[in-house]
Amino acid sequence: MVPSGEKLSPQPSPRVSRRFLALLLIVVFAAIPGTTSLPPIDRDEVRFAQASAQMLESGDWIKIKFQDQERNKKPAGIYWLQAISVTLFSSPQARDIWAYRIPSILGAIFASLLTWRIGRQFFDNDTAFFGAMFLSVSPALMGEATLAKTDAMLLAGICASQFALACTYLPISRKYSAPHTQVHQTKEESVSSWPIAILFWASLGFCILIKGPIGPMIIMTTLIGLIAWPRVTNRKDYSIQLLRALKPLTGFIILGFLLLPWAIAIGTATEGRFFTQALGGDMLGKIATVQEHHSGPPGYHLLLLPILFWPLSALLFSTAHHIWRIKFTPAIWFLISWIAPAWVIFELTATKLPHYVLPLYPAIALLCAKTLMDLARGDANIKRILWRTGIGIFALLGFGIAVALFSLPRLLPAQAQNISHLIVAVLIICATIGVCFTMLRENFLRSGLLMAALSLFTCASLLTLVLPSLTIFDLSNDVTKIVKTHKLHPEQSPLTANTREMHLNLKTPQPVMVLGYSEPSIVFQLGTDTFLTSDPELAAKTLLQPLKSFPPRAILVEKRYEEAFLGYLKRQNHIPTPLAKTSGLNYSNGKDITLTLYKTKTH
Repeated sequence: MVPSGEKLSPQPSPRVSRRFLALLLIVVFAAIPGTTSLPPIDRDEVRFAQASAQMLESGDWIKIKFQDQERNKKPAGIYWLQAISVTLFSSPQARDIWAYRIPSILGAIFASLLTWRIGRQFFDNDTAFFGAMFLSVSPALMGEATLAKTDAMLLAGICASQFALACTYLPISRKYSAPHTQVHQTKEESVSSWPIAILFWASLGFCILIKGPIGPMIIMTTLIGLIAWPRVTNRKDYSIQLLRALKPLTGFIILGFLLLPWAIAIGTATEGRFFTQALGGDMLGKIATVQEHHSGPPGYHLLLLPILFWPLSALLFSTAHHIWRIKFTPAIWFLISWIAPAWVIFELTATKLPHYVLPLYPAIALLCAKTLMDLARGDANIKRILWRTGIGIFALLGFGIAVALFSLPRLLPAQAQNISHLIVAVLIICATIGVCFTMLRENFLRSGLLMAALSLFTCASLLTLVLPSLTIFDLSNDVTKIVKTHKLHPEQSPLTANTREMHLNLKTPQPVMVLGYSEPSIVFQLGTDTFLTSDPELAAKTLLQPLKSFPPRAILVEKRYEEAFLGYLKRQNHIPTPLAKTSGLNYSNGKDITLTLYKTKTH
């Protein structure tokens, strides 16, 4: 019997191409739900998309801005990718949010395929297939693939770096491993060191351009864990060889080539503000203090793992038990080094959001797949109390998700799709029961396939059916519709312009003013020049004596500001014409919003 944790065969399976095609279909279908069905989501997604749109509108690909404010939080990489995507598939004027989401879709696809490739480095093809499939259908990754943010693309960059690191680590671990540690060499490991080193450093630079130091932190903590591997005959030589194989001098040249031009440009353009705000305010601030009320105690991410990794959470307890028994084998130690140090850092960070630990999910998925395959082949002893505990937690979460999918539209304003929601909920409950029976019968491979199918169906239903039906997401969309209905949207202006510098002659589309509602989605929907304010007197004065060189075409007034706004205008003998009204819930702060559209005298 092959020692647990090592490759089962030194040669790739003849079914690799078929497995790859099957995996590719699963990965693609897992990445696309919700791409076109979900409206722009406040607040982070729309801030990214709007800043990318302004790059295209202004032609400035260095500064990152949301309206007139600098957005010195993340590097420019994701904005460039979104801007390129919009250029290829849409236009900044169209404000098609799906075009801004394409980089996230590609990031999720590449991350899953790279996880499969890492799995083939460490294990057999079946284990690699299950690990990549588990990652691709996890709720955490399917959710991030739907949003125009950094996290899915960052995950792809991290997986590329970890693949290169694995290719470097395995031959050296084989050379310096203790005599009782058996490590098999395979065709997958026979790679040239130069291309792998270039891939490692180029991927690291890509991670920095996407989300700053998060990628390097995870790669470096993994490397520290590999250096600390207990099963080494000569630790000093092992550490030197591992570091030397990564070719650090070449790496610094690659990083300099990738990062220095933009770093110099953004430093000059912002007079150094980008680095002080991105590193001091955003990164270090989140580590030391709670930002935007996103807090949680140590253990926050661990408690959320069964939900964000459902239904694979059924395997977590058995995986922890099995991996603990084989933890010192090279492949398992690599995956543990990927997870454990970075997880501790995320748990101790003051600011916490559920997606922060997403870069660690590929390693968790591969460990779960390894456990499942070892159980199926009899290479692992099942501890039934842990197996049944996992089944119980899986069942409770499955029933809870089904009830939530059916109840959520009833508890919140929604369109009349409750019959569809009921059907989906019943199907999830039936599938959960079926998976439980399969697991209790210890049919391990079928259980893994059914769990992946259940996760894919559940997340796709949530993203394409349930969430799009909730009218809490429709407020900015509804506002945009009524503005367009009355032909007051800036893009419907009969006045056009070739440049944004012609405001003085009113040859650019005149903007809409919004009083009392300032979510980023309204700027994305109505255009960059949308004038947001919470001061009724300032809004009224702007209508009468424009503070800018161009007057607004219309104004949207929230009801809490309406009396003061109209009172000031009445004293000036000016009463705007009400045209339409819409109401909804601002889900970002939980407040009910009612907006009235007024036509201004200047239009």
